[in-house]
Amino acid sequence: MRVCHKCGTEWVTEKIRPHFKEYCETCSAYLHCCKNCKFYDTSAPNQCYIPNTETVADRNKMNYCDEFEFRDGARVVSDDARHDAAMKEAKALWGDEDTHDGPVIPRKVDEAKDAFDGLFGKD
Repeated sequence: MRVCHKCGTEWVTEKIRPHFKEYCETCSAYLHCCKNCKFYDTSAPNQCYIPNTETVADRNKMNYCDEFEFRDGARVVSDDARHDAAMKEAKALWGDEDTHDGPVIPRKVDEAKDAFDGLFGKD
């Protein structure tokens, strides 16, 4: 099942891949973009498993990559959603930064200097 990276709407067609400027009927996101390609991966060099591909500035926008192959499978969680989930897990593990029992991390230079001086008994 080939779906839009943004909204998850299934792309139903007999074509192998979308035209360069083809977009999702539901959310108007471009379909021929890195985030819909099976070779797209944020951990790969240039975020693509195909070596020597051109750098694409915005992975959500359409591109003219000849290597594009529509990702087959469930919708991939966006980077923002992964970040939010990671932050939620971190807060669950360590608590909110205002309520945790660990050392207080100074937010300003003066507070940092005062904390350093206090650590070594300097006034």
